[in-house]
Amino acid sequence: MRPITILVAIASVAIVLQAAEAVTGGWQPIKNLKDKHVREIAEFAVITYDSGLGPRIEPLKLVSVDGGETQIVEGTNYKLLVTATPANESVAAGGDMYQAIVYESLSNVKKLVSFIPWD
Repeated sequence: MRPITILVAIASVAIVLQAAEAVTGGWQPIKNLKDKHVREIAEFAVITYDSGLGPRIEPLKLVSVDGGETQIVEGTNYKLLVTATPANESVAAGGDMYQAIVYESLSNVKKLVSFIPWD
């Protein structure tokens, strides 16, 4: 086999492996933040966070999804930047930003991994 053929074969394998890594395991930007499913994941994060607050803390309501990435694992991790405001305030008041990480299994079961204020 010619050396150039071997070099091309090795380079091709490296490109394929790099592309596979980007698809499985690496974080990829969400192209459409207005997608219905992305909005559902964000709503799930806010509602689940609210359910763990206890009675003396004002619950939040989702205002917008401002950024996000997905990671394909055995299911999908969603890392979303969301704006939320206290439920008793107007959406026009703006709100605060949070980073929510939600895992969705292959059977569509969702779990809130984290929900933290974002500066």
